[in-house]
Amino acid sequence: QCKGIVVYCKNIEGFAFNELFASHLSGSFLLTKPDDFFDEKESEIIFLKLQGQMSKSIARRLVSSPLDVENMLQELYYKAGVKHFDDFSEFCNKRNYHRYLPRRFIES
Repeated sequence: QCKGIVVYCKNIEGFAFNELFASHLSGSFLLTKPDDFFDEKESEIIFLKLQGQMSKSIARRLVSSPLDVENMLQELYYKAGVKHFDDFSEFCNKRNYHRYLPRRFIES
């Protein structure tokens, strides 16, 4: 017998749910990294990039410079063994990083 439900909600900034429904995602996020291939900082950049944000916007969110973000993206591509965003996106999808929601975006 259920006596009640407790729910905690937080607005996820920089994420549009209409994009989620328009895509082929399952509608759920992972709150733990799928593996240790990328570290947490890399995962934050990946999350924002896969949401369609540009380097300037990512830099603003992560309090960094756009050049630093661009350099990090190039390092991520190299680490994944790809040269283009489409290939990187596919790589991340196969490893479930497209579903990982980094802690920074859910903690206050």
